[in-house]
Amino acid sequence: MAATKYTYSVSGDFPNQKVAPDRLTQEIQTSSIVTALDYINVSGDDCDIWFKDSLSAGDVTVLDGIVAAHSGEPLPATALPVELEGARFDPDGKQVIVPTPAPAGSYTWYTSKGDVLPPSLARGEGTPARITFDAAETGTKTVELAFSEGVYVHDGEISWRGIEDFSGEDHFSVYVKFGQTDVTPNGGGTGNCTLIDGYLIYPVAGAGDYDVDLTEACPIPSSQGQWVVNEKTETITVYVNGQTLGKYDMRCVLLNNVTPQNMYLIRNVSMGSPRGIFEIDAYLVEWMSRHWKLGMEVSKVMSPVSAVEMNGVIMLFRWKATTDDS
Repeated sequence: MAATKYTYSVSGDFPNQKVAPDRLTQEIQTSSIVTALDYINVSGDDCDIWFKDSLSAGDVTVLDGIVAAHSGEPLPATALPVELEGARFDPDGKQVIVPTPAPAGSYTWYTSKGDVLPPSLARGEGTPARITFDAAETGTKTVELAFSEGVYVHDGEISWRGIEDFSGEDHFSVYVKFGQTDVTPNGGGTGNCTLIDGYLIYPVAGAGDYDVDLTEACPIPSSQGQWVVNEKTETITVYVNGQTLGKYDMRCVLLNNVTPQNMYLIRNVSMGSPRGIFEIDAYLVEWMSRHWKLGMEVSKVMSPVSAVEMNGVIMLFRWKATTDDS
């Protein structure tokens, strides 16, 4: 058994004066030719078709017909299977795909409490999301939850007990409370920032009247901000005009000597429903810095006959899901 070559002219034997080796290989292998194809080599005007052995006269005729009908067009590219990192599969081997707003690598966290902040870190062991009113008590009350690192607030539920003592005049809100950023005077004029209008902290590297500790600064979202905060690490850097922001980057401002207004996520929802429950089912998430607080507010107008209370359950995504870092 000796390999045998059959040479054809690209310009003279192929109808479109071109050869697609992948298509020609497929056409030969699916034909009635019995002898196994070895390989195809195209060089200049020569198309050499090598077989493992010589062809019979009938197979040569078949080969001539294949060449005469060959289009010269390459085969369509075959799509390769793609497997996402960390993908899950059902028992039949089908990949399970579920749309989620959760950042990659984060954990789902349900809680009715905030965190105890460092140095006595205890995630989920802090202030409870609960507001109570005694019998005949009215007015406005708030409770604020803190988190030890940045979190993404997603869904939740708010319920109230003693529904017969709530009316449509009673309402609740949920908000984000921002903080201020401290600065230290720099008498030598070599600080990393200055104050504009007495409150806006503006970056001035090595030439400022103040210094700001960016590890403890409270970022406040602003599309025109002079700083950039990374949602994952909470690292704050100076924004450079025209820079491309990373996946977790957000422009922000830093404020001193002024208390920013609360950012409301839910505003003045009536508590007159006889169900006594408000379910929050949102697709998007709201990022919260560790320097912010998540607040709940209840305004009680109707005087309750008995003690009443409101409780909250929060679903969020966070980077750490242990009680502490020990």
